[in-house]
Amino acid sequence: MGFLTNATNPKAMLFFLAMFTTLVSPSTPVTVKLFYGVWMCGVNAAWFMAVSVLFSHQRIRERFLAHSRLFDNVIGTVLLLFAGRLLLTA
Repeated sequence: MGFLTNATNPKAMLFFLAMFTTLVSPSTPVTVKLFYGVWMCGVNAAWFMAVSVLFSHQRIRERFLAHSRLFDNVIGTVLLLFAGRLLLTA
């Protein structure tokens, strides 16, 4: 269910499209582009497997929920910094 949710998420697609368009140029060899695609699929799959294994433990899930507001604020700040850097380099 989680895989289908992420695979059909337009935000995830747009995120990876934005990443690829900033890292890959039209002159990049097809083999490198293919490697990037396979690499990102593998990293994405590994991430979601790790999340599912970690959050299947009650103690870890409870601890995360207790600190979720802090986690959201830190991640939001990091993403805003990335966005600002991208805007300044564009």
